Order: sequence, then structure tokens, then C-alpha cells
Amino acid sequence: MSTPTIDTFLTAIADFLRIRSAVQIQDYLRVEPPVPDIYHTLGTEVRQFYPPDLEEDRLLEEKINSLLPEFDGEPDSVRGGSWPGFVEFMKSYLEFWRDVNFENLVDTHELLSALVNQCITALSNPSVGVVLLSTTRSLSIALSKLAITLDKRPDLTAHIFQRQAFMGGDDETVAKQTLVESTAELLQRAFTICLIDRSKSATARLAGKRTGIYTIANLVLKLLFQCGKTRLATQLFTNISQHSPPLSYYPASHRVTYLYYLGRYLFSNNQYLRGQTALQAAYEQCHPQCLKHRNLILIYLITANIILGRFPSATLFQRPEAAGLAEKFLPVCRAIAKGDLVGFQDSLSGEHRSWFLKKGILVPLKNRCEITIWRSLARKTFLLNGFQGDLKRAPTLNLTDILHLAQCLDARNPNKSPPFIDDDLESGEDETPTDLTWTMVEVEAIICSLIEQGFMHGYISHKQKKFAIQRGKERGLGTAVRIGFPPVYTVIAAKARAKGEEGYVPAWVSDGPQGGEALGGTVVNLSGARPVGS
Repeated sequence: MSTPTIDTFLTAIADFLRIRSAVQIQDYLRVEPPVPDIYHTLGTEVRQFYPPDLEEDRLLEEKINSLLPEFDGEPDSVRGGSWPGFVEFMKSYLEFWRDVNFENLVDTHELLSALVNQCITALSNPSVGVVLLSTTRSLSIALSKLAITLDKRPDLTAHIFQRQAFMGGDDETVAKQTLVESTAELLQRAFTICLIDRSKSATARLAGKRTGIYTIANLVLKLLFQCGKTRLATQLFTNISQHSPPLSYYPASHRVTYLYYLGRYLFSNNQYLRGQTALQAAYEQCHPQCLKHRNLILIYLITANIILGRFPSATLFQRPEAAGLAEKFLPVCRAIAKGDLVGFQDSLSGEHRSWFLKKGILVPLKNRCEITIWRSLARKTFLLNGFQGDLKRAPTLNLTDILHLAQCLDARNPNKSPPFIDDDLESGEDETPTDLTWTMVEVEAIICSLIEQGFMHGYISHKQKKFAIQRGKERGLGTAVRIGFPPVYTVIAAKARAKGEEGYVPAWVSDGPQGGEALGGTVVNLSGARPVGS
């Protein structure tokens, strides 16, 4: 049986194994078109001489074993060789080129998943598996791109969910995974193998499979964010916190990508201060020429800062990576600063609403900024009509003034929706439209919430419907405003400082103790981090 292409291909792989050339093995084991004609010839030859059949599979395995050198079993051996897991991987690789049809993306994903699974199994060999780390990375990247492409083409994957629904029946406990989610689950195996590796080097801070920790982790995070299953990233971050070397040991591309996803994860879990710290570091470490990446980081960094009460500067919006962001975020910032409830809703519901929604920041801005707007409204009202205090009396703000101003703004809203009445109730004699305007009870509750959160300093007299500022012995122009309405970010940062959590970012591992191997390290502390645009 003459198989010149297969023989030549496996002989080249054998040579790379003998010298343990991970890079050459990666370059040779390609799966993404376009590829040289030799790969198509290889597939044709495997189809001709080793068609899908149990006996032919055995013969193909014997062919691979005959051409690949066997590893001698010594971990420190200069000469490398194959092992059972690698033989199975090479068999899967040849079968991939035998069966693949790149025009059928779903079947290609299935074949590539099987190939990656075999590659990860071969990678797990504690002695020589590291030679496949580069190949695992390249194959994982190819599989991730294909999974994301299919996720954007539901017309191609609809039959998969129909089959899952048929197999699961009415049982809601049967997990129904998307291709992206199943791909992320597969790659987490590679991540775990890299994380638990204990290879050491006398000349480098990183050695062995641990060099691939953040490459694989970033791919998993990208997939989880793509399919909207960010909660599944919790265990990954926990494992990194406990076992990863310091993040600073890794290249900038690894650090920036990881900090971006970590920041977004914390952001999605309402940990805005920690998320802002991670995103700020990602932005500062990202190369200035990577405008697309810096723009993506800025979107969430600006949003986190707005929620925390810090607005982007004009200088920031003038940077090339911030192109197009000013027209989206400036109306939001102006409305918050003015205490303009109507303007704030308009800024999020106008022409840019779909953009805010697509980026996943519409709901956080709506839910988290409303209380800040009420603080600004109360502050503006105090400056316009509040009692500034004297030697004997504390500065006070009449809550009725806030109520009237809020009602006035609400009445002037041109986009105000009419009260909703269910069709079944329209003919009811006792049904009257609900009054949706603000009430004194609601205003009191909002001011109490602001006081409780520390955004207003003082107390409420419910009987007199007034808010009084506790200024202590301080007097002077502007003292009442400064004490009664402290900056939002200052309050939030002070709370974190009081808990000993200032600059604390979970799952961001910093340098460990000197003179020892930093497996877990500590989380980084950035108490002196600069604000956006400074």
C-alpha cells in the first residue's frame, strides 16, 4: 500500500518530536483554510486507503505507530517521542482531514471538537505533553472562532436544539447547551491541565504548561461572554486566585485581555469599583495603537465610572480610541449632573438605545444612576432655594421643593407615556387612571436612601418635611453643600477603605513572596490608580 503523502507527513512530525519542537508541530498541524494543497492531498489519501471502518482505523493506528518514534520514558531526555495519547491525537488529525467538509460548518465544528478533545488528552501527559501546548492553543483558537461564527448563525444550528429538546423531552433538568457553551466546557479541561502543572525552570519564572494558563482562560471567558453564561466563569476565577502564578509574569496581550474580562465579570456582578480598577489597568496596559481594543475597554470603563459618580474628561473623549463615545455618554453625564430625570431617560431611550442595549450597559445605567440623579436634584434644589444656615440653625432643604421640581420635570416630559389600563378593565365603572406623578412619600423614601448610602449627610424631619445638614462646627461659604452632598465616588471609596478593600480585585494575582514559587500569590491593590482621563 503506497501512501507517500501520509508517510512524508508523519515522518516530518516524527522529526519534530525527536527535537521536541513545539512550534514546528503547531505550524505543521493546521486545520483552518486556506491551506497548502498537501493537506487536501493528505485527506484524499486517507479517504482512499483508510476509509471509515473499524478495521481500517486499526490499520491507520498501526501506520502512525510505525512512523513515529516512541518516547524512551525519561522526563529529562533530550530526544522526544510519541506516546499513546499522541498517537490517538494524530489518528484524529488524519481522520479530520479525511472527513472534513468546510462548507458544512456544524459538522466541521463536531470534527474539530473531537480533534481538540484528543489534543487536550495528549497534553495531559505529565512528562512530554507540554510539546503540544502550542498546538492546543492554535486548535482552541480555531475551534472558538468557529463556535462564535455558528452562534451568530442560528439558522445553521436550529436542528441541534430540536434534537436536544427531543432527547430531553419535558425534563427541564436536562441541560441544553449551545455550541459556544460546550466549546467553553471543553477548553476548561485544557485550562485545568495548564493550571495544575508543576513544571519548574532554573532560568525562567514560568515553565511548562503554566505558560498557557491565561491564553486558554481568555478563550474560555470570551466564549462564556458570547453565550451569556458569565456565571460559569466564577469557578475559573476562583481557581486562578488559588493556583495561578502572578499575572505580571505573562505577556501584555494576556494581561490586558484577562483584566478586560475580569473587569466585565465584576461589572456584571454589580462590583463596579473592583470592575473599574481592573478595566482601568487593562486600558493603561493596552498598546496605544490597538484602538479597537482600547475603545472596547473604554465603553465599560466609562460606564463603571459614571455609575461610581466620576465622569470622563474632555481630554479622554479627544483620544482616537474614544471616537464616537462622546455623543453617547455626554448626554447621560449632563443629565446626571443636572438632576434631570427626564433628560436622563431621554439620553438612554433615544437614537443610541440599541447601542447601549447591545453593549449590555443600558440596564446598569438605568438602575444604578437614578439615585445619583436624585442626589443632584436635591443638591440643585438646595443651592436654589435651601436655607444655608446661620450660627444657631442648621442648613435645611424643604422636601416639598424637591417634590414640586420633580413633578414639574415629569409634567414637561414630551415622551411621557399615558397610564396603562388593561383592555379587560377599560369598561369597569370604578377603574380610573393611576396618577403616576411623584408623591411626598416617594421623595422621603429616596432622601432616606441617599442618607443611608452616605450620599447625603444629615437627617430628615418627617414632621416638618425637611432635610437638615449636619455640618458640626464648620462654618463658611459652601460648607453646607460640601458636607451635605459629598461626592459619590468619595463615599464609595471611603466605604471600601473602611472595610480594608480599597484597590482589592479578586482573581487578579500579584507577585507572591520573594524567594518562593508564587502559586497563589495575592490580589493586586491599586489604591493609587488614576481616574479615567487624568
